[in-house]
Amino acid sequence: MPMGADQGPDSSPSRSAPILCGERFRAQPGWSIDTSSDTSARRVFAASLGNQSLHQDLLLNLQLLDLQSGAAPFRCTQRGMSLLELMVSVAIVGILAATAVFLYTRQLRAARATEVPAVIAEFKSRQEQYHVENGRFLTTGDGETDYWPTAPSGPKVPTSIQPMPETWLELNIKLGKNELYCAYVAITGRAGEETGAVAQSFGVPAAPATDWYYLLAECDFDGEPTNSLYFTSNLSGGIAVRDRGR
Repeated sequence: MPMGADQGPDSSPSRSAPILCGERFRAQPGWSIDTSSDTSARRVFAASLGNQSLHQDLLLNLQLLDLQSGAAPFRCTQRGMSLLELMVSVAIVGILAATAVFLYTRQLRAARATEVPAVIAEFKSRQEQYHVENGRFLTTGDGETDYWPTAPSGPKVPTSIQPMPETWLELNIKLGKNELYCAYVAITGRAGEETGAVAQSFGVPAAPATDWYYLLAECDFDGEPTNSLYFTSNLSGGIAVRDRGR
């Protein structure tokens, strides 16, 4: 079918405005490109090919028509983001980042909060078993500040406990993890032997009438200069805490 043959009253949108990128044209039977009309108000018709025209082919034809007529070049324009769209995008990213930080912090706090009771429960069970088998409790450090692993220096990074010290292995400590956020020590003694100053500050007698042990845990939960101190003993129930972190 010759170019420019008008096959009916069908009309198509004017192409005087730029075509947006990605816009598609659909071929209809009997349509063609009209080269006879004025290019400032020309209408685009699809060729009678029996199938859909390619987007790039239409653009190329229209560009050629513009060059022949001297009209402004027919081009594909791509619209950028408006200021409002940019602000909304930034706000969404900020909300997602804040949510991720919150969830991470909550998970971290939950892990630290459950560590001390779990480790202390393991130590108490192993100490009692060790006393039944050996007739005494087992000290794991040379004093109340001889922690393992070393005293924590920050709230966010756990410390490896591998390899375990010999005393922990002798007690057969099993924690199910290789890192701890807090540091621990077990102090023990025979009946009549003197307890340490920290134990006495938590109400333990200076010279208990029975074999004794107490456990200390030092934790840095908030990055403050003063660490949290947890205490428990076979002479008293429960876990006492001093300077509890946030």
